[in-house]
Amino acid sequence: MTAGEVFDDGNDHVIRVGGVAGWAFAVAPGYTTLTSLQERALSADGVDVIVLSGNGNADRIFIHLRDGACVSGFEPGNAQHRSGDDPDRWVPALQRVGLLTPEGLSALAFSETWVDVRRLMLRMAEDEFQLELPQMDFDGPLRAVRVAPR
Repeated sequence: MTAGEVFDDGNDHVIRVGGVAGWAFAVAPGYTTLTSLQERALSADGVDVIVLSGNGNADRIFIHLRDGACVSGFEPGNAQHRSGDDPDRWVPALQRVGLLTPEGLSALAFSETWVDVRRLMLRMAEDEFQLELPQMDFDGPLRAVRVAPR
């Protein structure tokens, strides 16, 4: 199922999954995000889980989980306020992609679209973990799983 087919179908309870270069990923419409407990369970045993989320109300969230705990989490438009066990873990990467100024303040303009912000956050994660997830891998056909609404 392609990204377009999911949105054309109007089904926001589909998770599309794939893999590239030894990494697995899941793509879901904004309201299909996993619960915090499910995300933490996925990150057990040394697995890094990166959650890039936008809820349709201009809230954009980046969460890095590892070993069942939140390493770091923040809203890119408010990246100077971070949480987690190591809240500063992503500061150098945030500064490299331009989401945080050298002084540690948010560099994101309110007018930036979710697509622009998502691309910056994805590039940041790709650079940090030395991987590349081509846009085709997200938009093209992937295996799809329908989940029950919460």
